[in-house]
Amino acid sequence: MNKLILKKEEVQQKINSNSLMNKNNFGNAIIIKVRINNKLSENYFKFLHIEYINPSEIDVFVNGIRFKIDDSYWLRFSPKKTGLYTILILFNTKITNCKSLFSDCNKITEIDLSFFNSENVTSMEEMFYYCKSLLKINLSSFCTKNVTKMNSMFYNCENLKELNLSSFDTHNVEDMAQMFKNCENLKELDLSSFDTHNVKKMNEIFNSCCSLVNLNLSSFNYDKIQDLESIFDHCYNLGKIKINKNSEKIRKLVNENFIKLEDN
Repeated sequence: MNKLILKKEEVQQKINSNSLMNKNNFGNAIIIKVRINNKLSENYFKFLHIEYINPSEIDVFVNGIRFKIDDSYWLRFSPKKTGLYTILILFNTKITNCKSLFSDCNKITEIDLSFFNSENVTSMEEMFYYCKSLLKINLSSFCTKNVTKMNSMFYNCENLKELNLSSFDTHNVEDMAQMFKNCENLKELDLSSFDTHNVKKMNEIFNSCCSLVNLNLSSFNYDKIQDLESIFDHCYNLGKIKINKNSEKIRKLVNENFIKLEDN
């Protein structure tokens, strides 16, 4: 089955709710999980930034109950008790801008984007910015072929330990600055599928990834890069980087940070 076409029975099973049976087809959806273990000091949690989305284009269900959408920049939910909250967001159209979509949603623990149709999206700037509680992101069917901006995309996802970006198509991306900055618990990043021949900004892309041990940059092209400042700063545990033989721009920076090189 095409993962972008999510049947109602499968959504039903995922969120354990009987209130969504009237939906015929969920072809474009995001599933979010938030675990509230303690009383919130703000009395609410934010789960979606809709400054760049028309509220009429989405339907939202929290634990199977329809959520009333207001016109604010944020969708916020006030939990009545601790526990797991599952949020289903249904898109009635293809979204073109994911800028700051989950930015500052610092209580979210899991995001499933495997059913989200992102083929028209051009910006993912700050998409997961400051999602500091995020433990898991499913990007297995995530289309990025038209994206030009990925700067600060995972900035300060400090509890994220794994990140599979093998589905990413980056051939149109021009800005990757601070893309993984402050991902303090990431131990390994395999970016060998990345095409960076159009990237101009890459400054601080790995800055403060202090748990990062291995990094595969063997596919990276730096011909158009204008800024590589501080890309390895505070990467205290980074022991080995795989690069291609034509990466002279990055080779100097690696040597300055006393990191072992492995030529592809």
